[in-house]
Amino acid sequence: MEEKKVAVIRSTGLKSIESLALEKTEEEKTSERQKICAVVHSVLGSLLSFPPSYEVSFVVGNKTTIFQIEIQQKDYGRLLGTKGRNINALRTLVTSMSANSGFRAIVEVKNEDQFFRSGNTP
Repeated sequence: MEEKKVAVIRSTGLKSIESLALEKTEEEKTSERQKICAVVHSVLGSLLSFPPSYEVSFVVGNKTTIFQIEIQQKDYGRLLGTKGRNINALRTLVTSMSANSGFRAIVEVKNEDQFFRSGNTP
């Protein structure tokens, strides 16, 4: 019988030099967060009523960046959109931009519970 030699390659979990060079520093990630915040601000500016009455900020956690939107009650319906399409599209946009920049992000509406009537909850 003929013996066959098989090469075994094991991954040590160490990152290669190329992948280390591709990782972004915290300053670059902060710059990317500010760009995403500006994009969200721009989208909200065209979506919500005039004059603009909203604020966009972000909070950086251990693993996740939270983009917080503070709006008035009269604009809440426009932000949500039909069946939540507007807010879901905005969340998809922020998630994909942040993933491309190397961090996780979510979009949160500040004081969201104030827009619901207490009698309508099950």
